[in-house]
Amino acid sequence: CLTWLSEPGMRYYIEGKADLQSLNWRPVTPTLTAVDQTLSYCFNPIGTGCTIFRVRQGLAPLPPFPADKPPETNPRLAEPAPVR
Repeated sequence: CLTWLSEPGMRYYIEGKADLQSLNWRPVTPTLTAVDQTLSYCFNPIGTGCTIFRVRQGLAPLPPFPADKPPETNPRLAEPAPVR
């Protein structure tokens, strides 16, 4: 679990990356809304493919995706089909 100081009503999300040399951070949680002065979120980091994590304030930019599928190949992040 990760726990951090928060402001009630503010939104946060957790990003992760594979190692210190990696430049690519990716969201590993959905947007979380604080209801108290601290916010905790428990998840299995093994399933993320990440070893380094950070908390960001704001809305998660993309839905979390499986570690074995980078964003460009993850069908959940693919462009929607055009409406006909």
